[in-house]
Amino acid sequence: TLIHGDCLQKKQLNKEVVEALGDRTWRLVANLPYQIASPLLVDLLSNQPNCLGQFVTIQYEVAQRLMAKVDSDNWGVLSILVQRLAEVSMITKAPNTCFWPKPKITSACVGVIPKENMSLSDNKEFALFVTALFAKRRKQLGSIIGRDVALPEGIEAEARPSTLTIEQLELLFQIVKTLKV
Repeated sequence: TLIHGDCLQKKQLNKEVVEALGDRTWRLVANLPYQIASPLLVDLLSNQPNCLGQFVTIQYEVAQRLMAKVDSDNWGVLSILVQRLAEVSMITKAPNTCFWPKPKITSACVGVIPKENMSLSDNKEFALFVTALFAKRRKQLGSIIGRDVALPEGIEAEARPSTLTIEQLELLFQIVKTLKV
């Protein structure tokens, strides 16, 4: 099916695209425009359970953020949201000489494969929580959520968001979520 239009509308997959896909399973293979790569990858993982994988060419710096490790400069909201729901692998680095016209940046081909049995029930809330935490990534958790909050075992009030694993962030999210009820 050929659809003439943007695949994204306000950071979500265009309704016309969703309708065309229907209930069948599918994979995305694309050379993505760099400005839509991050929101599209996150939206597909969060809202399109029939997408069995994404194999995309994106900006190399974005690929590094997708595959970042805890406590690295690139570890952040994008890394966490994608790695929580998928396995990310670098297929190849693509120098700018591979393209015409030649861009000023290096690209990378990555594979993003959704994890089996992932739960999407609280994904939007988790994304908002992580985004709020990383808006204050240099502050200590005690300053962000309060020193009187009982933190899960293994998480110190002096820790910074960028030092927490996805599992630790999920534990912290569950605690903070119960406080807001």
